[in-house]
Amino acid sequence: MKKIAVWVIIAIYVALVAGFIYFEFIDRVPKTSDIMKFMTIVLSFITAAFLWKSSINRYDGTMLLTAMLLTVVTDVFLGLFGNVFIVDRLTQYNKYITGMVCYGVTMSVYFMRYQPGRPKNALILPFFLIIPVTLYFLSRNEWFFLYGDRQRMLIIVVTYYIQALLAVIISVIKRVREGLYPKTNSILLLLSLGIFIIGDITVVLRNFDFFNIAFFSKIIWLFYTPSQALLAFSSNDYARDRERGIYYFKKPRSA
Repeated sequence: MKKIAVWVIIAIYVALVAGFIYFEFIDRVPKTSDIMKFMTIVLSFITAAFLWKSSINRYDGTMLLTAMLLTVVTDVFLGLFGNVFIVDRLTQYNKYITGMVCYGVTMSVYFMRYQPGRPKNALILPFFLIIPVTLYFLSRNEWFFLYGDRQRMLIIVVTYYIQALLAVIISVIKRVREGLYPKTNSILLLLSLGIFIIGDITVVLRNFDFFNIAFFSKIIWLFYTPSQALLAFSSNDYARDRERGIYYFKKPRSA
């Protein structure tokens, strides 16, 4: 049953990706495309929840599930508002900053996922939140929104984004090298991280006028969706599955 469920989830992923590609590039119905993109994030959370009981350990599974839930909340503010739900500029801006705060919390959870048994490393958590929380309170000031330096704000956001991402990247690489994760999980984590970094590069490039902003805005989710899908599967205990006779691909002759 678990094998069938996993392949059903993968089929739904493929259908959703095919759907938003069609509505984004062919039929050009952006609102429908944005809804389907958001559904892939919800599906990632559902996948992590489904595999939680079979995670390599409860700590890792719980951290992943919590981060996935926060990712859903983040994408409500960063993706749906202004794209699916039409709001005025000031409201959209406030929702964006709120989304950045949620993103800061999400990155903190991911960072702690890769710090099992290292409570002292929790001291770094406040630094993940200083910039987004500051931006949130500044955004409540209408004068700042109307007359503030938008490019300077962008630089602050990108600087914070890079800081948080680098901390997670370094943590993942260290934990994989230390053998914290089994081979299959390590491969899924590194693939997810690599694809996510490529997606992040497109996020940065779309914010600069000398690049084709519309093009990079469209292709971001071609990287973001698979990275989240791989991440959702990264905590499952595949060794235990093999012991139970569950093989997701062709069963090895020696098994």
